[in-house]
Amino acid sequence: MAEIKIEKKTPIIPWIMGLILLAAVLGGVYFAFQVDDIYENDNVVMANEVSDDDDNIKKRTYPESTTTVMIPSEVNTFVAFANDDANYKEADMGVHHKYTGDAIRHMGDALVALAEKKGMSDEIKVQALHKDLDAAADDIQRNWKSTDHADHIKVAFLKVSTALNQLAGSSADTNLKEEARRIDPNELTLEQKADVKQFIDKAAMVMRKLAMEE
Repeated sequence: MAEIKIEKKTPIIPWIMGLILLAAVLGGVYFAFQVDDIYENDNVVMANEVSDDDDNIKKRTYPESTTTVMIPSEVNTFVAFANDDANYKEADMGVHHKYTGDAIRHMGDALVALAEKKGMSDEIKVQALHKDLDAAADDIQRNWKSTDHADHIKVAFLKVSTALNQLAGSSADTNLKEEARRIDPNELTLEQKADVKQFIDKAAMVMRKLAMEE
């Protein structure tokens, strides 16, 4: 009787497990690449977001209201002059009226600078005003024996206050003109030094305020 050979079947389970393992490895590799792409994309988005946020932070941190305002040097000079008590005490508004004369000249220079900054030079005829103020300063110092110094000072102060009110427009300070009117032309200037100094100080404050405006 012939012998019948029985062939052993190769087990299929190891092959199935191998395919599953291979699929798992390939899936893992694919997933890893996908994660890298997502991470890179997220970094790009985050970078863009940070950039936008930085721009917004800068806008909030440095608003337009904090922009430095350039004050004309002539205004700064007059304000410093008015605030320096040494100038006042040294001259003491003596008979030669050096302090008042210098103050009027500084005011004339500051008015020219303010008018130019605001584009109102022609409107208030600031160059002619400047000459008038220089002439007034010369008049009160030319003859120290004269008794009409207060008259020249009052006229000069009224011109200054009028010009400042024009430059200020709706925010004009009418009190400044009242300060000028306190000067009595019939009284010696040395008898009303406090009123003269008060006008100078007030004018300095008004000029600085106007210079700070955009």
